[in-house]
Amino acid sequence: MTRWVWVCQRKLQSALFAPLPRCGSSRVVPGLAIFLSAWIGVVSAAPPRVLIIHSFGNAAPPFTTHSIAFETELTEKLGASVDLDEISLDEARYESPDMKEALVDYIRKRQARWQPDLVVPIGSPAGVFVAQYRDRLFPETSVLYAGMDQRRLPAGALQKNATLVGEDFNLPGFVEDILQVAPATTNIAVVIGASPVEQYWTAAIRKAFEPFTNRVSFTWLNDLPFDQMLERVSKLPPRSFIFLILLHQDAAGVTLNADEALKRIHAVANAPVNGIFIEQLGLGIVGGRLYQAAQEGVESAHIAIRILHGEPASSIPPKIVGPLPPQYDKRELQRWGISEANLPAGSFIKFRQPTIWQQYRWHIVGALVFCGLQTMLIIGLVANKLARKRVARDLRESEERMTLAAEAAEFGVWVWNVTSNQIWGTETWRRLFGFTSDANIGFEQLFQKIHPEDREAMEQEIKGAAEGKMDHLREYRIILPDGTQRWIASRGRMQTDSIGKSFRMFGVAVEITGRKRDEEKMRQLSLAVEQSPVSVVITDLQGKITYVNRKFSEVSGYSSAESLGQNPRFLKSGELPPSTYKELWDCITSGCTWSGDLHNRKKNGELHWERAVISPVRDAGGKITHFVAVKEDITERKQTNAAMHDLSRRLIRAHEMERARLGRELHDDVTQRLAILAIDAGRVERGADKVLAAETMWGIREGLVRLSEDIHALSYRLHPVLLEDLGLAEALKAECERFSRQESVTADVTLRDLPDVVPPETALCLFRVTQEALRNVARHARARRVEISVLFLNGDLQLVVHDDGIGFDPALQRARPSLGLASMRERVFLVDGEIEIESTPGQGTTILVTVPLKKAEG
Repeated sequence: MTRWVWVCQRKLQSALFAPLPRCGSSRVVPGLAIFLSAWIGVVSAAPPRVLIIHSFGNAAPPFTTHSIAFETELTEKLGASVDLDEISLDEARYESPDMKEALVDYIRKRQARWQPDLVVPIGSPAGVFVAQYRDRLFPETSVLYAGMDQRRLPAGALQKNATLVGEDFNLPGFVEDILQVAPATTNIAVVIGASPVEQYWTAAIRKAFEPFTNRVSFTWLNDLPFDQMLERVSKLPPRSFIFLILLHQDAAGVTLNADEALKRIHAVANAPVNGIFIEQLGLGIVGGRLYQAAQEGVESAHIAIRILHGEPASSIPPKIVGPLPPQYDKRELQRWGISEANLPAGSFIKFRQPTIWQQYRWHIVGALVFCGLQTMLIIGLVANKLARKRVARDLRESEERMTLAAEAAEFGVWVWNVTSNQIWGTETWRRLFGFTSDANIGFEQLFQKIHPEDREAMEQEIKGAAEGKMDHLREYRIILPDGTQRWIASRGRMQTDSIGKSFRMFGVAVEITGRKRDEEKMRQLSLAVEQSPVSVVITDLQGKITYVNRKFSEVSGYSSAESLGQNPRFLKSGELPPSTYKELWDCITSGCTWSGDLHNRKKNGELHWERAVISPVRDAGGKITHFVAVKEDITERKQTNAAMHDLSRRLIRAHEMERARLGRELHDDVTQRLAILAIDAGRVERGADKVLAAETMWGIREGLVRLSEDIHALSYRLHPVLLEDLGLAEALKAECERFSRQESVTADVTLRDLPDVVPPETALCLFRVTQEALRNVARHARARRVEISVLFLNGDLQLVVHDDGIGFDPALQRARPSLGLASMRERVFLVDGEIEIESTPGQGTTILVTVPLKKAEG
């Protein structure tokens, strides 16, 4: 309850409950006197006190526009005097925690002398400040948050005797307005300041504009001083548009007047400018769906009056003041060559230059009337006839001029007579639709040329235009007699007579097949880039990322929002020397294409390799405007190559070790034994003792037998001759018998349904895998039994080697496999087979090999 209503209530209560004298009629006089005294007290009560808290200084549009409208409306419509006071946060200049604390102390000291009945913070910074310090400054005072977006308030702020009058910005709608009037736009330069509130809106707008990044690029100027902003907007590339949001403080900390800044930008800009408030229309912006700062002030004053009259603030629902219907500045449309045909239906156009007719129509009308009367009096019917001839000639010349202008612009002009259902068209229009010069054209004939898929929509639009609901404006396809399809953009307006009946439609048509083809190519190119299996990154000349495709986000882990505006150096792993990046930058800035391998770091910290090709992008004049990088993840390829090099090195070392071992066996064992046998043979040759000779010869014979067996075993390990002579089955049996005899481990062989002929490569593969598996059992398994089975199943040969040894945990297996395991996998791979190894600690190991027999035969 406001202060003056509270005073009134107290005085009325005192008057009503005052004791009255007991004598008859004299009781009325004191009571009436007391009541009148209370009424005089009510009338003389102090006016309501309203504290306005400004976000910025006293010249900071649009906030000052809002506050002026609020104060004016409040003082005019309250019906009583009001005590207004103002405080400015000057957010752009003094935003810091210590300054806010100082301001809180200052306001609290002021309230010792002057306690407001209503607090009205205007703008987001002031609203956030009041909500943050509400309990310390205004715990019981009503609060009306004005001129701000409700998203800036903390949760529950409106439940504490408060309400709101603000706006809800349609952020994507700003870009839609620009693309509506200038659909060829490819770059939007966003002008916004660097104060805290502007930083908040920069982040929000970046996120809201993300869906448009596949169609236009955005140049953000928030990190520049105002002088550099002016320089940038004066040198924008073709097909650019400038979008001014808020500009209260630039990156250098200089406080600005947004309206004055807009005028200076408009003076040097080489591209159209747009803003967000209706008050900026006429200062240099093109226009669109604009928000109403002044109207928000008026609505805020109406809500304030209700609160000051005693209505609780929390009982008043928040009010959102939306944008006006689209409004445009005619002067800006003409300056930038923006056609009114591009404007949304129902748009308002302001600042039209009055025509000669509009300026002097009454003079012209008077002169014509006078001349007409004089003509009628002087020459009568003759003059009338001459006038008709002149009008006919002028009309013909006007039609010829109109036709010539339309031909020059490649427009086809048409007129549909609704009454006769006949269509007149210029030669260009007839050629466009495939009609001859002398053809009599009815509406149905024209309608048959429209593509079947577009006819229904076209019919509904023509019907709406005939009913006066809207102008005809559509892009559609037509089919010519030879089957050729053309895209047509057509616009028409219906004319009505004095009683509102439609009788004629004028219109123009132009072929846009080329534009549609280009749009489809761009759409396909955009899809191809977005769905590309390689990463695509585009940066501006400063190296800031302006676009990344979906594959980039999948590989790096960084979303598009996290990447835009960043320099690609945020991906560096630090593993490459700085000279690599210097060489890269020098190459692309000089106009060359750089290719090489980059070692980068993903968002999760994982390192990966990428093969990159980075090229400059040039505009039509040959000037470099962007850089595009196409990158392929080659981490797996790098790892595979490294593994192959490591495996090759180890195989070469193993071969050398095997050769050395064979050399030692031949030298240390076989050669020495042969030397001993030679010595014994010489002794026999010289000796005369026949008994000694016989014993020596027996020893020589036994030595030769053992030597022969050892050499045979050695040669068998090098090449299993038994496999070639007797086949896979017998070779496996012999190998298992040898293994059981040497290692004291039982090895059982099971053979089932083996074909009579097994290709040599397949047989050798299975035999060598079995040998390697048995060798691993002997070295590591500590097994008592090994079971080996080979069977023919569904056209495949399957080999299973299972032992009952100690087994191992595959999860703890070394990252680099053993040489034996690698050789087994390689052998199976060479015959197009598959190998699986299963093992569990304490339960042994199983090796399963499957080889397609038909492929091996081929």
